[in-house]
Amino acid sequence: MEPLASPIHIPISSSPSISRLVVAGHLLIVALLVLGFRFGFYLAVGTAAMMASFYLQYRNTVQLRTRVAAILLRSDGQWNIVSPEGAIADVKAAKCLFVSPYLVVLRILPIAEPALHIVLSHDNTSADSFRRLRVRLRFPG
Repeated sequence: MEPLASPIHIPISSSPSISRLVVAGHLLIVALLVLGFRFGFYLAVGTAAMMASFYLQYRNTVQLRTRVAAILLRSDGQWNIVSPEGAIADVKAAKCLFVSPYLVVLRILPIAEPALHIVLSHDNTSADSFRRLRVRLRFPG
């Protein structure tokens, strides 16, 4: 088996740096709204939008923790989800939304379940798995 074609198993855990960035970004936007609009319709709508965005982010994180223990990219390019119980489930579709040396963002659609957004960085993925995943996503088979 070629080294690029070997399966990649990535345990899913939360990233402290990404969590801090999400909270800081939402707080920064709310602070800018308060400074820019003081009171009124735009402040209320902007704050409500940031609260909704933060709730959706939090809900995705909770769903990810309860439904997914790991993701698996097989040698044939097929993605799988490994549940906390150890069951391996097929994925209807998986799309790489962003790849950089520091961050990988995936959108995975499990069969008959809502989509999951997975953010992988250097602090929640082993260095070897992170490097191999970035190479496979940039140079697919």
